[in-house]
Amino acid sequence: MASTKLWSADTAAPWAAVRQGLANAWQAKASERLQELNRWYEDVLPGAISSRAPDAHITAAELVQLVDWKLNYGKWRPRLLDYAKAATEQQVQEASRKAFALLLGSSNSSSIAGNDAGEADAAGPAAAAAPAAEGAGAGRKRKQQPEQPSKAGKRTKAAGDAASPAAPEQDSATAAAAAAAAAAAAVPSAAAVKAALDALTVLKGVGPATASAALAAADGSGSTPYMGDEALQAACGGRDYTAKAYLQLLDALRAKADWLRQIDPGAGWTAVLVERCLYAAALQEKGGPAATKAEAATAAKAATKPSRGAKASSKAGGNASKAAGDAQSS
Repeated sequence: MASTKLWSADTAAPWAAVRQGLANAWQAKASERLQELNRWYEDVLPGAISSRAPDAHITAAELVQLVDWKLNYGKWRPRLLDYAKAATEQQVQEASRKAFALLLGSSNSSSIAGNDAGEADAAGPAAAAAPAAEGAGAGRKRKQQPEQPSKAGKRTKAAGDAASPAAPEQDSATAAAAAAAAAAAAVPSAAAVKAALDALTVLKGVGPATASAALAAADGSGSTPYMGDEALQAACGGRDYTAKAYLQLLDALRAKADWLRQIDPGAGWTAVLVERCLYAAALQEKGGPAATKAEAATAAKAATKPSRGAKASSKAGGNASKAAGDAQSS
């Protein structure tokens, strides 16, 4: 499989190539319905969830559309769609609200720290104004008797001037370290993901895979991926749709994203992007635009169901056989 081969790549080049061709792969190989659902899933749903913060949740209608996306993205199981449609608004909102709070709660400390830092920055100029004013007043009092800097003072100033060019580099390194620390703090822990998964799977018909799709849309850090078939096969060697298997996949995709960020710095690799590339690699193997899973299921059912004309012909043939048998018996 292409996804398994991609997973085994020992350089970033194959990953970068698949990532660059994501849009083309989807346009050439995926059905129009899946493309439409995927645009909603990637571009609309995350924004809808985040816009409801701090009361982030999904609605009953969004759950139905999410399950529709999942079934077209992977294996078609229409019964799951029936379960989603039967869930009430209250059930969906309560379960998703609890799940998202558990998922994102572990990263709240970083946003709180950021607010504290912002308040300190806002207070900084005001706090510095008083000493500055006092310094200005003292300067006016000393204006009549200026002091000459000592030789030691000149040497100290010269040393400071010599060291100043390195300051921007130090500031840049400090900013990069701070950004890396903030990004790490925003990543939900495995325990938080497990708790969020459990909170969502109380809904009938919502298993770990469907729950992971909702969590991936809610987690803006890109570190909580969808439990896709291709990713499971490539990273875990099989398809086991359990919470334990998802946590193994979570760890594997995060580790792969870490590795890619090390060998391909600046590309912004995340666990979500890794899963999408594995899916796209498998998608590129397909011969052409596929029908939606719903369309394929309907076509298969129609193929096994005799037409009205065939039924009439069969009935006529049966009657003729019966008449011939009666003639022979008489």
